[in-house]
Amino acid sequence: DSQGGKKMKRLAIAVVLLVVLLSVSGYSLWSLRQLTTQLTQTAQQLRELPTDGPLEEASRDLVRQWEKAEDQLVLYVNHEKLERISQTAAELLALAQYEDYSIFYSKVDLLITQLDGLWEESLPNYRNLL
Repeated sequence: DSQGGKKMKRLAIAVVLLVVLLSVSGYSLWSLRQLTTQLTQTAQQLRELPTDGPLEEASRDLVRQWEKAEDQLVLYVNHEKLERISQTAAELLALAQYEDYSIFYSKVDLLITQLDGLWEESLPNYRNLL
């Protein structure tokens, strides 16, 4: 009877650990989705600003928003991917300051693509799990 009790305890512990693992994974996916959606919307707004608009200020706001999100994402996202996005965001600020608008808008598009890729690559599917 003591063997059966030990097996039930092990099973209960395994179930609790599985629930905790799934909860943490679900929260991190939800958080990633919230952050990437918010950043993508900000980048799209930046994309729609005219060249004589407040591009430098809006770019600075985007960089601040990204840095805040990165502090959270660094806990569960590949650092190399985050570094590439950080680099693109920093380039946006410099391009806005030097008024290089054609490259600026292409970098905004790149940033949006990188954010979409970050979300897509984090989804649990057979390609990511294998």
